[in-house]
Amino acid sequence: MPTNDASMADMTQLYDTDSNLYGLWFAIFWVTTNTYQKQPQMHPIRLVALLGHEKVLKWMLQSNKNYDVDRSDDAGRTALVWACEFGYEKVVQILLDQGADVNAQGGKYGNALQAASQRGHEKVVQMLLKQGAKAV
Repeated sequence: MPTNDASMADMTQLYDTDSNLYGLWFAIFWVTTNTYQKQPQMHPIRLVALLGHEKVLKWMLQSNKNYDVDRSDDAGRTALVWACEFGYEKVVQILLDQGADVNAQGGKYGNALQAASQRGHEKVVQMLLKQGAKAV
């Protein structure tokens, strides 16, 4: 993945959840990967976490925009919950380093720790426990 500023700026257009481009590609992506689930309400940080794109996440967090890493969707899922569900260790670490709430409640699993453990992501579970995650 390219890492220069111009390339990253172009890349992040795909994560602009207010754009027409996002509306087109994400609807297709969601229907093909989650046939029976309602399309979630997305925000750039949650979208990057869902997809596991750590370089884009780092770039976004270093930009001039003020992103709230704990902003949740309509089901209560935060970026950390999404990243834990899919076992994206590097994304989880970046979010934890940014102060993401390790015990935020939400999503079909209840919280990040439950999402990681139910999906079998042992390393992510260890990372969360080290940061003080609680099972409830």
